[in-house]
Amino acid sequence: MRELSAASPLSQAAQDLLRELEPTVSSGGPAQPQEVRAISFSELFLADNTAGSKIFPLYYDLFQRSFPDRCGRPTLDYYLHALGEGKSDAQILAYTVGGEIVGGRHLRILDLEDERFAVADFTWVSPSHRGSGFGTAIGRRTDELLRAQGVKFLVGEISDPQVISEEQRKLDALSGVSLEKRLSFWQRYGYLKLDAPYIQPVLPGREDPVRYLMFAYKPLVEGVSNEGMHKQKYLAVYHSMHGFIPNIEENESYLEIAESLKGHTFLRALALHQPRSRIQRSLP
Repeated sequence: MRELSAASPLSQAAQDLLRELEPTVSSGGPAQPQEVRAISFSELFLADNTAGSKIFPLYYDLFQRSFPDRCGRPTLDYYLHALGEGKSDAQILAYTVGGEIVGGRHLRILDLEDERFAVADFTWVSPSHRGSGFGTAIGRRTDELLRAQGVKFLVGEISDPQVISEEQRKLDALSGVSLEKRLSFWQRYGYLKLDAPYIQPVLPGREDPVRYLMFAYKPLVEGVSNEGMHKQKYLAVYHSMHGFIPNIEENESYLEIAESLKGHTFLRALALHQPRSRIQRSLP
């Protein structure tokens, strides 16, 4: 993997930014998880668009190996255009040690009335750095960054063994990480799931909704309940997560979830390994 360093063909502005965000590591040995630093591609593109356009494809090459399902991730051209135009709604963070990329997270920060929350769209660790504590270090560093921005809780979509098909399970495993290992990691990280149905609506470029996921969340500050979430708050979070879809409140996936929760006011939180009592239909 080519290193991100002052030796790379970057402008002075980009070099200064990288030195600021990625201090020199001199541990004298193999990279250690506690040395993980975060570099924001939004900031890098803002400082030097040309440098960002050269570096991001190196990042994307590792990213796509962790998400082999093409339908599950935006294209390289999409990211380059959005970042280059300053129109990306996601904070794309490359986590590095000594200039070497070890993983990444793609986050969206949204405001819901008086609460700010973050959506974790993608989280990945380089295959050569798995099993060494880097995933935990990336999660811890992300939480610190989000708290500093006033984020109170983090949400994400995780494949659910209750409803996932065998075909999709095999596709997920192409990344080198089984569903069981993913669930184990996210549970250690502190994610809880809601005892509620979840359907990812049809996204641009797709034909069908994704029905094998569950809604997970992690409190980041005191005052956010680990007991569960009121139905109206869950629906509001769902609406905000997918607000880029026109008329999301009229979307079939949203309406199906809302209909299935009629008569319920509070949705309890469960450990990730616990089965939900209310799940979406596994097939359209």
